[in-house]
Amino acid sequence: GRDTRDIATDTEWLTALDLFGMVTSRAVLLDTMTIEANLALPFTLSIDPVPEEIRRAVADLADEVGLGRERLSAAVQSLTPADRVRLHLARALAVTPQVLVLEHVTASLTPADATARLRLMLDLVPGQAGRSVADPYYGAADGFAVTWGDVDAVAAALVAEFAASSG
Repeated sequence: GRDTRDIATDTEWLTALDLFGMVTSRAVLLDTMTIEANLALPFTLSIDPVPEEIRRAVADLADEVGLGRERLSAAVQSLTPADRVRLHLARALAVTPQVLVLEHVTASLTPADATARLRLMLDLVPGQAGRSVADPYYGAADGFAVTWGDVDAVAAALVAEFAASSG
């Protein structure tokens, strides 16, 4: 890690921020623009039209989170709440973060969609693909404790993997 007090320039600060991907409904989506344009924003401000090299990266991201490249021309306003979460996730992953922060990602979803989104996010963690997950807000009475245990175990595994690769 690096002490943020040692960051001297705006460029260094922006580079440090790219270490984090934030999945939150508070991140602005441009509802009247296409999914493609919204996914291009982490890469470039030139979104009308989206440059060809960026289009390839955007299509890959859409596929990775289950939006599908065939839907890239659709307006964001047409997305379901579950697909809006997928779009937020894709934008957070675009910068290839070292840390992915999830802020209430299931709050606006149905129980089935919430569990599916949590499973999708867990699938992105190395070695966790296909693992089932309980949603703390829609699961059984012990749902939060079960989910926290899952999250804690995955976090510990990632920390251990990072420590092993750093030292």
